[in-house]
Amino acid sequence: MFIPGAVFSGAGPDAAPIVLPAMFRQANASTHAHDFSMRVAGGRDLWKANGWRIGPRSELSLSHLAFKRYQETGAQSLNLSVDGYKTTYVEGGAGLFAGKQFRIGAEHFVATGKVMGMYGGVAGNDLSGRFLQFGSPYQVTAGHMSTAWVVPEASLAWNITDGVVLSGGYSGHFGKKYCENTGTVGLNLYW
Repeated sequence: MFIPGAVFSGAGPDAAPIVLPAMFRQANASTHAHDFSMRVAGGRDLWKANGWRIGPRSELSLSHLAFKRYQETGAQSLNLSVDGYKTTYVEGGAGLFAGKQFRIGAEHFVATGKVMGMYGGVAGNDLSGRFLQFGSPYQVTAGHMSTAWVVPEASLAWNITDGVVLSGGYSGHFGKKYCENTGTVGLNLYW
């Protein structure tokens, strides 16, 4: 027999229950948070070569996250309270873009490629609060981090019929502090 919140250690009438109230509880968390992000990009096609349109591109993006009064309690939680935290991430860069529309038989394709040099950084405030179980305070001083990286991207889209496009792409991020590769395949429906 299973009774949430208690374990019985015997079958006799005099057996005392061992109550473990936190053992079967799930973690609960609550917070007040807001965030926003924006991205601005621009460019111009300056050259044509064998049907490819080539030109410079630039991007700038900003993301901001803030939360306060975060509290987490219950089993399998950190049992902590956060007074507040804010962080802002800014990145920007410039590079070259190339795109071409072409046909093979009756099929329509669009190929694109882009190489960007990017630079970004994180700025944050101190994170402070307390561990609820022991009442001990903590404080984390957020470091300001910035790095540069190169982003090559390539994609190919196939217009199967009007309103149905199958696409695939690759994006890489290569820098001093991290490296990642991403492949995507998608089916886009338009109406």
